[in-house]
Amino acid sequence: RSNPITGEILKEEPHVKWHARDKLQEADWNTGRRIITSNGMGTGLVFSYSNLTTGQKAALENNSSAVDYIRGKEVSGFRSREKKLGDIVHSAPLLVVKDGKDNDGDSLVDEPGEVSGTIFAGGNDGMLHAFNAETGVERFAYIPHLVFDHLMNLTDIDYQHRFYVDATPYAKALYFAAGDMSHDGIDNDNDGTIDALDSNGSGTP
Repeated sequence: RSNPITGEILKEEPHVKWHARDKLQEADWNTGRRIITSNGMGTGLVFSYSNLTTGQKAALENNSSAVDYIRGKEVSGFRSREKKLGDIVHSAPLLVVKDGKDNDGDSLVDEPGEVSGTIFAGGNDGMLHAFNAETGVERFAYIPHLVFDHLMNLTDIDYQHRFYVDATPYAKALYFAAGDMSHDGIDNDNDGTIDALDSNGSGTP
């Protein structure tokens, strides 16, 4: 469960299971993170400068260093940060247990009694974060296309705090009636989940 004041994930009171900010700090900003976004037309993209659309690059002032910074690298001339993880304010953590992964290392997926899973939370670093509920390691992060116009603000030395991915995420199972989805990389056997999120007051991603 989470501590509503500190955001710590607790296993048994008062022992802290892990700190998301510390776990993320241990990850290499480039090779140690899986960050994805969207081109705004429904196509997913790895969040790297070369993959971005012309409009997304323009929103980042055509500065590839801005992508590195948002991924977690400290860049000279940009705002200095103590941690890669942005503040999590109104986004309550969501635990998804049936996540289609072997979370306890027994080579079984979603077996009865599996207590781990994935914790999702939105941060004001512009990302929805997905953490391994057992270890605290970030599985991946997602940057909604709709926040691109304000991502550059994160680099400002005189940054004024604003809310980015700030609403509580939710999970919903999707049931497919037709179509060949055998190669889409998604669990389509009626027990998978897809995660949806919202930015505070700004609609769908």
